[in-house]
Amino acid sequence: MKVLIVTDFLDLGGAETHIKTLVLGLREKGCAAAVASCGGRIADLLKNEGIRHILLPPLFHNDRAFHKNAGVLPHLIRICLAKEVLVLTLKRGNFDLVHAHSRTGALVCAAACRKLSVPLVTTAHAHFDMSFPKNLLSVWGDAAIAVSDDIKEHLVRKGGVDPRKIKVIYNGV
Repeated sequence: MKVLIVTDFLDLGGAETHIKTLVLGLREKGCAAAVASCGGRIADLLKNEGIRHILLPPLFHNDRAFHKNAGVLPHLIRICLAKEVLVLTLKRGNFDLVHAHSRTGALVCAAACRKLSVPLVTTAHAHFDMSFPKNLLSVWGDAAIAVSDDIKEHLVRKGGVDPRKIKVIYNGV
């Protein structure tokens, strides 16, 4: 099985460490796994481990960046560009599954996966703000993973995700 793991940035942090552990574990189990992101220290570590990294255009990573910058249009352009990069990556790499680890990453992946009929799994690492208009950016794919029970409940209560589509896989420290 070929899996493409997608996130915004791969710098240091809990979600990023989770992704590193996941991709190395997948490789250990015989899966061909690659990572797509805007780069960062963990991306460099993965490359040193022989894991393929696909560089995506920078996506907005936090609310301040979204509101401080020159409005919505530059972000939409980057999202569209990232989608096209993912479509090409999925076609060339013949991936069986895409696993997104960020809200923006999931949004971009959903469009690419729909276009090519590739299943999408998302992982929620935190309590995302699901108020309008951010709820419009929340896509949970064919299945969702929550890293804790409270995040699963948040996805169900605030995100409207069907609890049968959510699996809790604890992200222990």
